[in-house]
Amino acid sequence: FPSHDKVKIEVNGDLTLRPGSKVFLNLGNKRFAGNWLVSKITHTFGKSKHLMNLILIRDSEYQDHSKRAKKLTLNTE
Repeated sequence: FPSHDKVKIEVNGDLTLRPGSKVFLNLGNKRFAGNWLVSKITHTFGKSKHLMNLILIRDSEYQDHSKRAKKLTLNTE
């Protein structure tokens, strides 16, 4: 499913994130680094954790990622 323009990832939950939000990925891989737009969010709630599965579409608008894009923390468990 990952491509240059679309990717699905699992991250720690964040109820402030909405479809259309800009996020910044830095996975240590230049192919996926940069700004992305949230296309779809699926929340999963457990007893002690909240996770989100996100479908992201690459944002083609150039801008400094530190200005308006939210940095994501991947779930590494």
